[in-house]
Amino acid sequence: MTQAPSPADAMLDMLRGCWQATFRDLPFEPDLPWAGSGADSLRSLHFMLRLEEALARPLALDLLEQDMTARQLAERLVREEAQATDDDTPLVFLLPGSLGDQPQLAAFRQHLAGTIRFETMRFPDVGDDMSVIGDIPATARLLVPVVQQRQPDGPVHLAGYSFGGIVAVELAHQLVVAGRRIGSLTLLDPFLRHRAFRAIEAAQDGETVPRLVGGNPFATADGGRLALLVDKAAFGIPLTLGALGLARRALLRGAGRLSPETLFWRRQRLIQRLRGRALRRWQRQTIDAPALLVLSDEAHRHFDAGEWDPLVPRRQRLDVGGKHVTLFRAEALARIAPAMTAMVTGREPA
Repeated sequence: MTQAPSPADAMLDMLRGCWQATFRDLPFEPDLPWAGSGADSLRSLHFMLRLEEALARPLALDLLEQDMTARQLAERLVREEAQATDDDTPLVFLLPGSLGDQPQLAAFRQHLAGTIRFETMRFPDVGDDMSVIGDIPATARLLVPVVQQRQPDGPVHLAGYSFGGIVAVELAHQLVVAGRRIGSLTLLDPFLRHRAFRAIEAAQDGETVPRLVGGNPFATADGGRLALLVDKAAFGIPLTLGALGLARRALLRGAGRLSPETLFWRRQRLIQRLRGRALRRWQRQTIDAPALLVLSDEAHRHFDAGEWDPLVPRRQRLDVGGKHVTLFRAEALARIAPAMTAMVTGREPA
């Protein structure tokens, strides 16, 4: 009789299939560390997205480490799957920023590992229905059944970073309408509005913000200057004029011609515009649940923090200073983590 493969071997076979579909020019070496495999950061992201689809569950970007082998990743996935069914650590559904899960959220999750278990949610992307991407209630409606499936009963704990904080409020509202109780709501520097002509500040020298991908955002696959100018105009002009549907079509048409770096940066620009429009159209909701509102100094320059008072009347406010992009620096995490743990568990910090 043929022996059934172990869960780790079955998971490794799944990883092999996702690898071969993503890194077609690279051999699959299960015992080679990721950093030495030749896998670049952008295609690693695509690999994780394929793996999410195969597993039918969201995965955090920080699950994949540079010194980890594919075999170790398979073992970790099997272990986490088993723990998820039997772990009494509080579960928090984490809604990321407008661009989805990003490396800077890894430090936040890792800092609270063992205390809080996170399920990082996924938002619709540019290939999905634009009417959903540009609409916060519609986005939340997609997430309600995910929460209901992952946690069928008990109080629901939500957290949201940046744009994700706004979606978390809307999701909390829709869950309450569906008969669920919100145990806690952690809002991590959520901007109620983004002041026109004031860009989000970039990190300066000495301020570390992990990046997913580098390179030239204007590179083309063949390096042709004329093709670059035509593609830039086809995407950039509609984007500037607010014709976001045309910009999206130009982006999708360029998928086979443009370099991954160019597609990555254009996706970011389009997503930011779509979700900025969604934020301006959002009808604010009031959530009667324990809430932790964490704000940077930069947030105060875009909106009056007092605007949150009627929306989350049972909120505790924590001002951690600094910039939006450096919210999860070590000194801020040292204050955020105990406050959030107390909010989620209902126990005062030691």
